[in-house]
Amino acid sequence: MITRPILLSTIFIALLFTAYSQSNNNDYNFGVKKYQAKDYAAALVALDKAITANPSDAEAYNLRGMAYYRLNLFNRAIEDFDKTLRLNPSFPGNYFYRGSAKYQLRDYRGALADFTMQVKLFPEDGLNYGNLGDVKFKLADYAGALTDFDHAVTIKPDYAKAWAGRGETKFKLGRPQEALQDLYRGIALDPSDAEPYLYRARIHYLFGHTDSACADLTRGYALSPTPQKTIKDCKSWLEADKDYNLAVDKGFAGDNKTAEELLTKAIALLPDQAENYAARGNAEVEMGNYQAADIDYTKGFSLGDNEVASYYGRGVSRFFLQDYRGGLSDLEKAVDMNPWVGEAWFYAGYCKSGLKDYKGAIDYLNRGLQLKPNDPDALYNRGLNMLMTGDAKGALPDLEKAVTLRPDEIRAHNVRGQARTQLEDYKGALEDFNFVLKADPKHAQAMYNRAVVKSNLGDSTGACADYQQSVNLGGAANPDFAAYCK
Repeated sequence: MITRPILLSTIFIALLFTAYSQSNNNDYNFGVKKYQAKDYAAALVALDKAITANPSDAEAYNLRGMAYYRLNLFNRAIEDFDKTLRLNPSFPGNYFYRGSAKYQLRDYRGALADFTMQVKLFPEDGLNYGNLGDVKFKLADYAGALTDFDHAVTIKPDYAKAWAGRGETKFKLGRPQEALQDLYRGIALDPSDAEPYLYRARIHYLFGHTDSACADLTRGYALSPTPQKTIKDCKSWLEADKDYNLAVDKGFAGDNKTAEELLTKAIALLPDQAENYAARGNAEVEMGNYQAADIDYTKGFSLGDNEVASYYGRGVSRFFLQDYRGGLSDLEKAVDMNPWVGEAWFYAGYCKSGLKDYKGAIDYLNRGLQLKPNDPDALYNRGLNMLMTGDAKGALPDLEKAVTLRPDEIRAHNVRGQARTQLEDYKGALEDFNFVLKADPKHAQAMYNRAVVKSNLGDSTGACADYQQSVNLGGAANPDFAAYCK
């Protein structure tokens, strides 16, 4: 799949450079000159000095972020755009720049939020609608994408990528004839863009025009910004591509079994296409087939896959297979490539916990919770890991929040009960263990925990009855408790 780049708006670049004549900061002005000359490394040096001299200079942070963006250092770019917006929430175009960087990191939901804000601030710019439509397309919101592409081509009729994007969207919505017209228009306006040729090839193939499809396919791959494999069998490629794209749509719809079957067909046609293995691995993870997913991701890597999502997927698979070291290695690779994927930090933390590195787990969970502060699984696990380090007081707020977010989940009640026990809140702990045992009367650990609480509350009869029941349920015998009950 060839990904269309986000367009950096000349409007907002022009707005940025109006500051050049207004600033008294020589280092900033020199940075502007170097940026305009496309010497981005030299621009960074000057802008570092400008920021050191004036740490409150939003313009300098913004321009440095743009320089980082041009050097494909998207993580650093986002950090600077964040600082710009903290200093000046209405800085011209900054949501656009930050959204563009998030898009390049495939953080499409983060990009969606920024592009939506950019459209609200600058509804007269067709590029903003085009970028918003593109990210909605990535998120399979085809109806929303179509509305945005309609706005884009109305405001800017010569916007080639919006015509092409609208064509691709109409194809996804089952309107191939209309899609074909838009794709012809987009290609006529910009014949150097690879992706419209690939979508037009799919439609030609759908209509039985195999020669035209193969011509477009060859042209699209020749224009690809990244090296592509030689197409040896055009018809097999087109058939496999049809299965792949249908599988992606099925996966978005939650029909992972059908997606897996379609991708197996695609792999039979094109066994050296890395993206088919990665996509099948994604479907297998969703179905809990972690061993099969691990095999597919590994095969994809051997064929050149280097996607964040694939490292994340294999890391998750290995976590569930209890290969914590292997999982941690993949997940650390994922967050190194894109530190804004909160789930990758979470699973890296879970792997650390599996390796009994509880402090390391807390560090990774902290990073993830900065991005997704209300994730109940991560809150539960951070609380559990704090408890394992002996910090019951620190664990309690996370466990309280986890229970609030998922009031019927017994594991959070059980661990909160343990934290309350350590903090000598025996009545609160008793409530938690009663809740667990009402939901699961055969929960041996909660039964034993309740025995401990009852003994501390002076209810020796109840404590001994619970202790004996915990042993009957398969819990470990405790000689001290047995002696207490004699």
